[in-house]
Order: sequence, then structure tokens, then C-alpha cells
Amino acid sequence: MGDFNAEGLGVYNIEIKHWLTDQPGKSQVRRLLEVSLREGRTGALLLATSGVAPAALRARGEVYTDYLRLGAEEKIVTTCRTFAQKRDGLWSGPRPFKTFVMEGTI
Repeated sequence: MGDFNAEGLGVYNIEIKHWLTDQPGKSQVRRLLEVSLREGRTGALLLATSGVAPAALRARGEVYTDYLRLGAEEKIVTTCRTFAQKRDGLWSGPRPFKTFVMEGTI
């Protein structure tokens, strides 16, 4: 696993769901995993304003705990603010992107 761009930086798929009542579950997790693995990404992040359903955790399973991270509204806000500060869209923060992705997620 692990697609890297020309500069050797990891490539992640990030999916954001702005749902007011429903929570992403099994089908959303499986689809994001399928796409991310097929594309050879370094990892994936599923964020939802409503949080994620218990079925999402079960669908991710133990094998993909480090590969696919799940987060809620607070993680969406911090991620958007961080990328807005970067301007060019490439991660160049003081800590590795994977460390940032893991913070505040399950």
C-alpha cells in the first residue's frame, strides 16, 4: 500500500459527508476502502458532521484501522483550517501528514 507523488509524498483519499441526521455506515466505508486500495493510496479519511455509525467501525475491521481513519465535525474543521493555511494544497506541516490524520480520529 502507498501511492506517492513525484516528490515522494503520501497520497490520501479524503471523503467528507455533511449529513444532518444519517451517519455513514458499512456501504460508505466499503466504497471508500475499495477506491483507495484500488488507487494504491497511502491511506484514507472519512469525515462526517454527524459522526459515523457503529456499522462503519465494523466494516473497516481490524485490518484497516491504521489505513482508514474516521472522524466527526471537529476533525473537518481542523482539517479545513490547516489546509487553508497551507495555500498550495500540499502538506508541509511541522509533523507528518499521517500523524495529523490520526489526531482526533478513530
